[in-house]
Amino acid sequence: MDNNPTSTLPQPPPPVSRRRPRWYSGVTPYQWLILAIASAGWVFDTYEGQISNLTRSYLLNDIARGATTRQINAYGDLFLGIFLLGGTAGGLLFGSMADRWGRKPTMALTI
Repeated sequence: MDNNPTSTLPQPPPPVSRRRPRWYSGVTPYQWLILAIASAGWVFDTYEGQISNLTRSYLLNDIARGATTRQINAYGDLFLGIFLLGGTAGGLLFGSMADRWGRKPTMALTI
C-alpha cells in the first residue's frame, strides 16, 4: 500500500485559458491583401482631394486674372461642390455595379 497521502486526493483539472482569441485571428492572408489594396486606394483618393483643395486658389488666380478674391472663392467653392457631387455619384453608381456584378458566387477569386 502507498503511504503517500497525496496520491489518493483527486488532482485539480488543468488551468483553463481565459484568453479570448484576438479579433484578427480569423482573417485570412487574402483578406489582409484586399484590406491593404482598399486602404491604398482610399489614401490616393483623399490625397487627390487635398491637393485639389490646396491648389485651387493658385489655379484660379492664374486662369481668371481680372477676378476679385470673392469671385475666385466662389468659383473654388463651386468646383469643390462639383468634385464632391462627382465622388458621390461615382460611389453610388460603381457601388451598385459592384453589388450587382461583383458578388456573384461564380466570380469568386481564389489565391
